[in-house]
Amino acid sequence: MRPITLKISGFGPYASFTEIDFARLGKKGLYLITGDTGAGKTTVFDAMVFALYGEASGDNRKGDMFRSKYADADTPTYVEFKFEYGGKEYTVKRNPEYERKKSRGEGFTSEKADASLILPEGRVVTKTKEVTSEVERIMGITRDQFVQIAMIAQGDFLKLLLASTEERSKIFRKIFATDNYRRFQDTLKSRMTEARNTLENKTGELKLSIANVTGEADELKEKAAKGNFNGADEIIEGLVKKDTESKNNIKKIINELEDKKDKVSRALSEAEREEGIKADIEKKRAFVELNTPLLDGMRKKYETEEGRKAEREALSVKISNLEALLPKYSELNKKQTESKRLKTEKDSIDKKIKEGSA
Repeated sequence: MRPITLKISGFGPYASFTEIDFARLGKKGLYLITGDTGAGKTTVFDAMVFALYGEASGDNRKGDMFRSKYADADTPTYVEFKFEYGGKEYTVKRNPEYERKKSRGEGFTSEKADASLILPEGRVVTKTKEVTSEVERIMGITRDQFVQIAMIAQGDFLKLLLASTEERSKIFRKIFATDNYRRFQDTLKSRMTEARNTLENKTGELKLSIANVTGEADELKEKAAKGNFNGADEIIEGLVKKDTESKNNIKKIINELEDKKDKVSRALSEAEREEGIKADIEKKRAFVELNTPLLDGMRKKYETEEGRKAEREALSVKISNLEALLPKYSELNKKQTESKRLKTEKDSIDKKIKEGSA
């Protein structure tokens, strides 16, 4: 921030209107405000801070103390401060609450605290709280931070020197807009912590893995326990090579044993098959021996029956002839029955004739 003009009226020891033209001092170099005790040096700072934030630069001066006791009843109390910030000009005007002479009649009336801020584009912000909030937004710092870094009033510079590291860091971050760097630093710190934790976890896992390595790895285990993994990859590669060779040899032996096992299994299967055939033959032989007498009897019966073939054929012819005569026999039987009936009827008639003649 660069002050341009400061107008003071009825404020502190300044009973009448006073204007300080800082523009005449130029834009470069350092300038010193000097004077005897009570000359109003601190009031210059008070006026600036009051214009910006509605408070004095020191904690021992309050807003209701700003009305000059030396001012005439007709003299208003206010401060108007024109300053440059970020290459843009702002004008802020503020008055405290004080008793003033009435415009009409006798006596005094209360002038309420008020403020206004003219922005670079011409927009005007009014009311005390609204103006203070806008100034804080523009400056990026509060009143307490402003007086610590800009207004080096009597005795107040010690507050900045005695402030905690965290508080000074906050102040300087706002002044120099280093929040992005702080966030970047925090991100790097977070990533570093995460990477360190990952490294520690992986180191622990690696130590555990090496501790479980079998074979000639005593030297490797001893170094790993101390966090020294130099040459570990070469030792492990050697162990892996030996394990691979041993594995291949074991695999070769296993394959040979598998081949032998297959041959034995095939021979056993062949023997079992031959044994099964032999058992089947014995079983069939026993069956033949058991059924040979029955077979002989059946064969004799067959031969006997075969000898009766001509007899069965002649009998078959007779049966056929009888079957052919059967209808004639039935007709003859009917005629015989009818003949018997007629004879009986004839005998009955003859009997009746005989009885009638007598």
